[in-house]
Amino acid sequence: QENLLLCHQCGHMFLDIEPVPYYKNVMRSVSVSSEMITYRRSQFNSLSSLFSKPLSDVKVLEIGAGNGQYSSLLSEFFPLCFATEKNFSNCVDHSVNYIDTHPDDSDFSDVMKSYGLFDLVFCFSYLEHLPNPLRVLQEIELLLAPGGYAVLEVPNSDFIRNNGLLCEIIPDHIHYFTARSFASVS
Repeated sequence: QENLLLCHQCGHMFLDIEPVPYYKNVMRSVSVSSEMITYRRSQFNSLSSLFSKPLSDVKVLEIGAGNGQYSSLLSEFFPLCFATEKNFSNCVDHSVNYIDTHPDDSDFSDVMKSYGLFDLVFCFSYLEHLPNPLRVLQEIELLLAPGGYAVLEVPNSDFIRNNGLLCEIIPDHIHYFTARSFASVS
C-alpha cells in the first residue's frame, strides 16, 4: 500500500514506500526533444558566462546522467565533463568521463573525492527518485569548488498539487518538492 504524505509546513509530498528496485538506473520516459536540446544549449551557454577562466578549465559533473544525453550537451560547452551513472554502457557520448557510481553507494564519497572538486554540478530530475535527497544535496555541496554552482532540477510539485494531477504521482518518484520545500533543503 502506498501512502502519499504531506508536510503541512512546507508542502513537501512523499510516498511512504521503498524505492523501486531499479532506482539506481536513471530512465527518462522519452528521449530529449529538440525543444529541450535548444533550451539546454541556451541554459549551458548562459552558465558559461559565469566563469572568467577558459571553459576548457571549467570542471562539470552531472549526477545521475541516465543515457548521457545532457552530459553530451554539457561537454559541447564544458569539455572537462564528468557524469555519474551505474552501468553506463548505454551512454550516448563516450567523450564524457563516466563514473560508475551512485549517491547511495557506500563508497560514493570516496569515489568522487578521487576526482576532485567541480565548478558546476548538475542534477536533472533525479533527486525525487532517491530515498534520502538531503544527504545527496550535502554530497553535492562537498563536491563544489569554492565559488562553484549547483544546478538542481525537480518536477514541479506545486503544479501537480494545485491542478489535482494525481496521475503524476508514480512509485518511481518518492519525493515531490514544492518551491518552498525545495528551497528549505537546498
